[in-house]
Amino acid sequence: MKANLAAREPEMLKMWEETRLYQQIQKSREGRELFVLHDGPPFANGDVSKSGKNRKRSRENSSISNASNLSGSASSAIGRIHI
Repeated sequence: MKANLAAREPEMLKMWEETRLYQQIQKSREGRELFVLHDGPPFANGDVSKSGKNRKRSRENSSISNASNLSGSASSAIGRIHI
């Protein structure tokens, strides 16, 4: 690994435990507003387009329709409309 991280990491962790670094950070943040790191949007290029949403709905509806055809008789699925 770069900068010999595999060999240095155990030393760093030991030092952090000995100095109680995590506890110090927690104590310094006590009483402050909670900070939440958001990982970003669910899609790299922003929200899903309308056509992407429609494709997803179409796939979901066809899987529901297929499942209902498997669970009942063929005639019971006739006339159903999935929106």
